[in-house]
Amino acid sequence: MNKFFTAVLMLACLVVNADCAFRENNFTSRVATEYLTTLVLSDDMTMQIQHESWKPGEADLPIVEIINGTWSCRGNNLSFFYSNIEDRGVYRVVGANPLGLNPEQWALYITRSDSLLGGLILTDFEI
Repeated sequence: MNKFFTAVLMLACLVVNADCAFRENNFTSRVATEYLTTLVLSDDMTMQIQHESWKPGEADLPIVEIINGTWSCRGNNLSFFYSNIEDRGVYRVVGANPLGLNPEQWALYITRSDSLLGGLILTDFEI
């Protein structure tokens, strides 16, 4: 019986993610000066948040926190699940902005979070 529910859950995840705008991707925050947040989304729907922080002038001595979780997607809308938290984001064109980002660039906007990802705009990058 347990295998049946596992199979149903896996099928549900595949259906939800079937219309995802993208698959595996890597994002990073680029606007902070004393921290860097990297979000790695894998094709198997797992994710990893790498949060580095440091004291001013000591970027070569970061404190690194790594958090693992899962993600799901429907179109350009994403959900992130980690440490009993659910965050949400949307992948869209940046548009006019005061941050100096290319207005035609695509970015991941975290739209709902009370945690580490809260309020971030994460841009694509290649590992």
